[in-house]
Amino acid sequence: MNKSIILFLSFLINIIVVVNGQWHIEFEYSAAGCGGVLNRASSFLNNMCYNYDNGGPYSHRYIVSGSTTLRQIFSSTDCSGAPTTQATFAGNTCYDNLMKYAIVNEPAISPGGWISLERTPGNALSGCGVYESERHIFRLATCVKTYDLPNFPFNTYFSSGSVGHVYNLVCPNTLFNFQPCSSDPQRITSILTPTISYSITNPTLINSNTILLNPFTSNFKYTYKFLTEYFNPNTGSFVVACNQYSSLACQFSVPAGIPYTYVRVRANGDESLTAAPIYTSPNFNLPMPPVMNAINSIITTTKSVQFSYSATNSPTSYTVNVNSVPRPECSGLTTCKISGLTPGSPYSISVSATNGYGTSTPVSAPAGNLYASIKIQTITATPSAGQIVVDYTSLNGIPGQTTYTTTLNNYPGGCTGIYTLRCIISNLPAQFSTTVTVVATNDGDSNSDVRSIDFLAPAMNPIVMSSVKTKSITFTYSASRTPTSYTVLVNNIAHPECSATTTCIVSGLTSGSLFSISITATNVAGTSPATQTSGTLYPDVVAPTVTLTPSTSTIVVDYESLGGITGQTLYTTKLDNTPVSTCTNIAALRCTITGLPGQFANDVTVVAINDGLSQQTTQRVEFLAPVVNPITIVEKKTKSITFSYSASRSPTSYDVSVNGLSNPQCSSKTTCTFTGLTAGSSYTIQVTATNGAGISLPITSTGILYPSVDNLFLMSTPTWNRMLVEYNSTGGFPNNTVYTTQIDGVNVPGCIQIASLECQINGLKAQYSHNITVLAFNDGDTIQSSLNVTFNDMVPITSSQFIHVESTQNTINVKWSASTGGVPGLTVYDLSLSIDNSSWIVEFKNITITEATISDLIPSVNYYLRVSVKNSDNPPIHTYTNTQTLGLGAEDCKCTNGICDASFKFCLCNAGWTGSRCEFKHDVVEGEMKPPTITPNPTRPEVIIDNGDSQYTFKISTIIERSELLEEISRMDLSSLNWDLQSNLSTIIKHPNSLMNVSMNQWIYSAKIQKAEDLIIKFTQINPISNESTPTFPMEFAGESFNLTIGSLKYQIEVKKWDFTTKLNHLEIQSTVESKLDDCVNPESQFSDGTGISDIAIRQPSGYFLFGRVSKRILLDKIPRMSTIKYNQVNVSTATISTLVSHFQDSLVVDPDFSVLLDLDRKSDVKCGGEKKTNAAVIAGSVVGAVVGVSLITASVILIKKKKIAQRYNNYLTQKLKPKMMADKNNNLMYLLTDLGVSNSL
Repeated sequence: MNKSIILFLSFLINIIVVVNGQWHIEFEYSAAGCGGVLNRASSFLNNMCYNYDNGGPYSHRYIVSGSTTLRQIFSSTDCSGAPTTQATFAGNTCYDNLMKYAIVNEPAISPGGWISLERTPGNALSGCGVYESERHIFRLATCVKTYDLPNFPFNTYFSSGSVGHVYNLVCPNTLFNFQPCSSDPQRITSILTPTISYSITNPTLINSNTILLNPFTSNFKYTYKFLTEYFNPNTGSFVVACNQYSSLACQFSVPAGIPYTYVRVRANGDESLTAAPIYTSPNFNLPMPPVMNAINSIITTTKSVQFSYSATNSPTSYTVNVNSVPRPECSGLTTCKISGLTPGSPYSISVSATNGYGTSTPVSAPAGNLYASIKIQTITATPSAGQIVVDYTSLNGIPGQTTYTTTLNNYPGGCTGIYTLRCIISNLPAQFSTTVTVVATNDGDSNSDVRSIDFLAPAMNPIVMSSVKTKSITFTYSASRTPTSYTVLVNNIAHPECSATTTCIVSGLTSGSLFSISITATNVAGTSPATQTSGTLYPDVVAPTVTLTPSTSTIVVDYESLGGITGQTLYTTKLDNTPVSTCTNIAALRCTITGLPGQFANDVTVVAINDGLSQQTTQRVEFLAPVVNPITIVEKKTKSITFSYSASRSPTSYDVSVNGLSNPQCSSKTTCTFTGLTAGSSYTIQVTATNGAGISLPITSTGILYPSVDNLFLMSTPTWNRMLVEYNSTGGFPNNTVYTTQIDGVNVPGCIQIASLECQINGLKAQYSHNITVLAFNDGDTIQSSLNVTFNDMVPITSSQFIHVESTQNTINVKWSASTGGVPGLTVYDLSLSIDNSSWIVEFKNITITEATISDLIPSVNYYLRVSVKNSDNPPIHTYTNTQTLGLGAEDCKCTNGICDASFKFCLCNAGWTGSRCEFKHDVVEGEMKPPTITPNPTRPEVIIDNGDSQYTFKISTIIERSELLEEISRMDLSSLNWDLQSNLSTIIKHPNSLMNVSMNQWIYSAKIQKAEDLIIKFTQINPISNESTPTFPMEFAGESFNLTIGSLKYQIEVKKWDFTTKLNHLEIQSTVESKLDDCVNPESQFSDGTGISDIAIRQPSGYFLFGRVSKRILLDKIPRMSTIKYNQVNVSTATISTLVSHFQDSLVVDPDFSVLLDLDRKSDVKCGGEKKTNAAVIAGSVVGAVVGVSLITASVILIKKKKIAQRYNNYLTQKLKPKMMADKNNNLMYLLTDLGVSNSL
């Protein structure tokens, strides 16, 4: 094959994004100047690269930009690199005398009988109808120019198109034949173009304005886009409806208002080779929508608008909008009325008509406004004797339709529904006060306005005070309604001289007093009510306060006087009762007196004058030499002294000397320091003071300085890995000596310049020898002392083991093995006690024996024990065990109505029962439960208990600290403290069993003391509400339960962090019961001290008994322990109950159970003083303790006053108590009156 031919036929195509609607067409004509007939049309897709690689490689592309095209030819494939040649072509311009170029949306369509040739783009296979291919259309038997590649101009000639096609390099040589649409390796296909025919069916009208053109076919081989257009007769132009392939249907809508149209189809590309259009349809007659006529007959009121409307082309309905709001109720009408609008508001009306073919353009009525609502504009009322003339005007409403109604509020008469603008109302009283109401009515709306009319006596205006002085006032006054005279009263005294004026002056009043003014006005109609005012006269001027400031030959006098008329006080200053000429009757508050001697002493008098009254003040002034006050030593050291000094009469300088040496730097100070003195020497200080008047007499002070630091003493206590160094010294400035400890010449960290008298040196290696030096520093002096320390022992300690633990009811005896190792002779032991194996209390500390007994414990309680081994600086080694104390038997605890507490062998009574054996029932009869009245003392922790038959006082009286031998160390009388009753409240609580409401009264006292952080005493009484029968209230403390009688008094003492003198001391808390004396005095009292409880029987002066049973259970540092109960009959009317507890670290809780022993089966005829007493009154109090803060002491007592009993009962009681007191020596539990029966007691 010819190389040139191969170059033409071979290519590689680079696919580039197609820019729709931009094809470049090259036209070749038969005659010069682009004349004659058209012989060729070649179409190239914008920016598409076409390759010619066989024999090449070559490629080319056309780039469309606006109305011009850039052609680029490359000596490479894919249009890569720079183009070899390029040229720009403009549209409708002839090039090379034969060529023109055009830019169109689609490639050219060949007419029938022409040859069509295409070259597929990219790597597509050869075939027919590839849209992006470059296309060439040739006239048969015509030599045309095809390409203008570099150095290779090609011409083409096709002789026929029925069998083959001839491609010639030089026309008319024949080189090749090609089959149409064959699979050619050069991707070139060609075909003889037939006469193009189209199969198009007429479009259809599918509704009033929508037209459908169905897809159509043609014998044109390429995919092609066609334009579908419709004709608009109103504009005389065609409108594009579709631009798409013929395989797609075209459906479009024609705008309303076009009476007819027709459709045509045109090629979308260049039409140079084909006739246009390819199809034209018949005409379509289109139905028309309505056309609106103008809106007319508009009628408006204040709240409505009515209008009429119509349209052509037979409308079926209307769309009415008023103020842009649709009105569907008017769609079937031609006259529409819209009501309910806002008076005076603007309105807008828009109407459009609709039929089966569309809706008209809406028409609008001219904008307007509704009439505004009627409104009263003016009212003028003119009164006269018995008559009012009312004139009025109005605004808005429908013109000519306004009526008026005029009425009075308190008189008959008036005008109703008239159109005139005046109404005359007659037959009124001579004097009147009324209101006139005018109502204007229009279009169903009304508007009214009111005017007040007074034809009355005058009305006074407020009084205006012109001036208020100390003894007179001036004021003005006036009134409305033309008064003819006034009546003026001042402090209820008439002043006729002021009746014909409006300004009045009243004198002779009392200074500083209140005044009142009352004035009435009179005219022909009568007299007005009085108007009043009041005020206070200025007080008399008082003697002035005076401040005197003397200087050389001068006195400055400042003064001020209160009282008098503000701003009117004048002052006169006198020197020794002679007026100062420049300071006479002046308002200034300062007077300067000059021309005096250098030193002086005078009397200065200031006289204040105001509103005719004068007051004066006299003061003595002295301008003399100073007097020096005693010298105060501020700080005395070893070689320096600091002291302060002062003088009277405003000294200006001082002369200060020590031991005859002056220090000028101290002349302007009041504190001076002298240094460089001799340690331990004597000193003499002398000070004189100077002011403008002269020099004072000298004052002196003598003393001795501290000696220098001396006598540094040093000792050490070595252990195997550390050493305690102790030291001390004498002399020096007290409390200012600091020490530095060195080991082998090196400072010990933490022991440098410290005030402590010891230094702990840690981290030493075993078996050591070191030089220890201590330096003492004080007031600039330094001394030192040294010693050598050698320690060769190093033995670790071992733990101890418990080898014996034995418990009784109240004690635990413990033995443990001895520890070995450590520093010989330094092993000690701590024995600790715990109730929860967590919080530990040290019972025995730093003991050297291996046996101890812990006492004062509670029966049947599990305790934890810990022994700790300590030796020198070794960490403690702990060993643990636990044991339970023994319980008490219940063989003698027989409880009639309760259960026996085996630990303490006493009865826990059921609710409603009391007594040692719970044999006495508290029967509660409805309406008879009357608890005692308890009255707190507001100044100290004391309550008065009154049950109606008798009265006594109960108080927490004393706290005593005692030694190990119970010797008194300190005593605190609680009544002498400054108490604060900080809480006095009453509240309602729930009974835990019956869930009934009970009342709780509570009084809390607090006081600040030196021996403890805080001291708080709380009294509480629980009472029934109304007549509810709730005899007892359950309580619990440290595992012990008991029932508290309703009405009882409980008290609680809280002591935080008691400052014990030593750890061996005890604390005793005393409570006191005091009764009034009467004729039934019997001083006998009994006390029985048992193991777990103590029984008390206190004979009261009235013959009554107070019985109590006291539990010894306490919590000591949160651990159950036993306390000691003491009782003392002070005198016939006073007894004390004491609770004695041992030393505690953090907290103490004491909550004794005071149960009741009550004999109900007694003789009813026992009398006291001839009076028969049969009622057994219960006066009770108990305390439930709780741990609060750091230290809490709680005590309680239930007291029951009994009827006086016979002497034989007292003797029997004594006999019963004696053997039980003896048994107490054996530490056995005792009972008081255990065997005493009810029948044998009386």
